[in-house]
Amino acid sequence: GECPAIPSMSAEDFSGFGGRLREALDSQRYGDLEQAVAEALWVKNVPQERLRDVVRELVGLLREVVAKGRDEDFLSGCALAHALFRFSLSPSLDRVVTRPSRTGAHVALILEAAAAHAEEPTPRSKFYAARGLTTVTTCRCIFPDAFRKYQEVQLAGELQEAFVEGARLVVHICGRHGHAMWCHVAGLWERRQKPFQRLPPLRACLAAVVWECGPPEEALPPREAAALQEERRAAAGPRELTLDEALRMQRELYAQFSRDEFMDRLEDLEETHKMGSAKFIAARNKLFLEVQAPILVRYGFEGSHRGVVQMLGAAARWNGHADYKRNVERLNCLLGINAEGSSEHDRRVGDARKDLVSAQKQQAQPSAENGDAIQYEGDTAGMASCMDACLRSLLARHMPEASPGKMLLELKAYVLGASVRGAFWLGDDYALRTDSGRPLWGDPADWAAADAAVQPRVPRLFLHSGEDEVVPRRAVEAHARLAEEQQSSSGDVLRQEVQAQHLRLWQASRLVCEQAVAALLKRAFPLKE
Repeated sequence: GECPAIPSMSAEDFSGFGGRLREALDSQRYGDLEQAVAEALWVKNVPQERLRDVVRELVGLLREVVAKGRDEDFLSGCALAHALFRFSLSPSLDRVVTRPSRTGAHVALILEAAAAHAEEPTPRSKFYAARGLTTVTTCRCIFPDAFRKYQEVQLAGELQEAFVEGARLVVHICGRHGHAMWCHVAGLWERRQKPFQRLPPLRACLAAVVWECGPPEEALPPREAAALQEERRAAAGPRELTLDEALRMQRELYAQFSRDEFMDRLEDLEETHKMGSAKFIAARNKLFLEVQAPILVRYGFEGSHRGVVQMLGAAARWNGHADYKRNVERLNCLLGINAEGSSEHDRRVGDARKDLVSAQKQQAQPSAENGDAIQYEGDTAGMASCMDACLRSLLARHMPEASPGKMLLELKAYVLGASVRGAFWLGDDYALRTDSGRPLWGDPADWAAADAAVQPRVPRLFLHSGEDEVVPRRAVEAHARLAEEQQSSSGDVLRQEVQAQHLRLWQASRLVCEQAVAALLKRAFPLKE
């Protein structure tokens, strides 16, 4: 909730930016990638040339990894792909743009969709301004993480200035990206946590909510939301492992992982799936959990992937301890993860390199142009397709001379790899310390609990499309039905369907969208209309 202290990179220092990135990759300290990017961009009014150069350096390094085709560089390639994806979701960085109206005017907080630019007026912001509302517009920043924190501080400051003389709030939430930011902000605001602790209580100033192409997740009744919040608070409690417990757990894990039966099954996976593929990584993680689960439970954690995350957080304070660190390296060597010097790992490198080179040759054969869709396979194909679309937007803005379709076909294996583990490519400790460790699309329980606290419940509009392939109609209708059950007045839940692609509603039928939002404002501010 506080602004981080980031050293700014001078023009002279920026000449060594590429070297900083290479050092991070060579040492496999992937969190240093983000630190270097943060320092490079931590200047007032970041020049577009520097933004372009940062993107080009990251893309250039990723293409170098592809060209080398070395198995030991696969993690580095996935980390670079994931960093670029998160960067593509944050084109405005920490920008929060306020367009004031008269003193005491109501406030429209517009949370734009992924890859939107807060500084560019949209049909939404123009509509609210024409109706006399002060508009505060932003697009959720998730990379670099330091900019996300600064964005929250700026947003709280802009809202504090806007809330005068009884002004109330309309929140306009666009897509999954806007939904994720609102869940996070609403949770902090309702709990009076930094940096929103000085604002009027959310329950006192919220007047209306517009969901445009959302919410994306399953509808969550207030009682279930409260129970889920309590469960998560308990899971994130102050449990810490002593050094003795942490070392003992490592020894137990090593003993179980080194059994012949387990190693045989791990080798079978490598023969069944291509090493580094999404299917291989998913199957390997499932196999790991079979060994980890009973040990996790004995030490008071869940026997699940979330339990693994909890355990890593509980042991994080020992990351710098020589014995703990050495045991981590031994485990990684045994399992072939970041494992230099492991005979088991070395034995597999030759075959893995051949597989990767073969796959790259196959991928290079089709002539994918800018608009050609790439088919992703595996359990995370949907996430990979989302990453593909966002990366195309990033490349179009900062590398217009490139052929995005051809380039992404070349990077396909790394996009898939990044989609499997997300921020944890950058290190478990790193992911746990930053917002990157949170669900990418937000925690719906935060908003559901905050919403339940607002009484009487405020009017809301569900502005959606039957053609939306990202957030289907059935998901929106489920939320609308739940809202109708909870509202004191049946007229306070409005729905408007527009035939358009995801988040293209205003472009397709601007008048219909304006009429729907105007009807909501009449419900929210009957005396003003």
